[in-house]
Amino acid sequence: MLNHLFFRSSASRTHRLLSTNYQSQHPPILFDLILQSDWAAAKKRVTNHPHEARYKHPRGYTMLHCTVESGAPIEFVEAMVNAFPQGVEMKDWKGRTVLDMCLYQETKEFLNKYSNTDSTSEGADEDAAANSSSSQMYDDKLYIIQQIHKISDEATSLEASCQRLRKEIDVLIAKMKHI
Repeated sequence: MLNHLFFRSSASRTHRLLSTNYQSQHPPILFDLILQSDWAAAKKRVTNHPHEARYKHPRGYTMLHCTVESGAPIEFVEAMVNAFPQGVEMKDWKGRTVLDMCLYQETKEFLNKYSNTDSTSEGADEDAAANSSSSQMYDDKLYIIQQIHKISDEATSLEASCQRLRKEIDVLIAKMKHI
């Protein structure tokens, strides 16, 4: 079951997604900074916008997964963990934890302090596979719902544009009759 609530505003006809996780149709700025390995700017961003650390990509990986997979410095990893400690335990769409993704032993040792388990991808059992499959289905459903709402917004926008154009055509037709 989805833990998200969608509200449609009658005035603006836009959707807002309320969730325990940061979710948006577009990744936050922090995500781009991590992908660019701009650690100084990313650390400043996570310090000023800690909610962005909760972003979870539709494929299931978290900002912390990206951080450790990119080989971020320990200082930045620590800032990310401080912003969203639950991210250490989260798994991506393949069932891998942040610890499984670490490039550096130093980072892995640091994250072990925050982890309740010391899992490795080699030691994954049937429960992990089931959780991964369930998590993937949930993420796929969430992605589909987001796409449906995106298309709905686009259709609403197109409808408004068509109505506006129809009015402009009517005005031009009326002017043509007076010429």
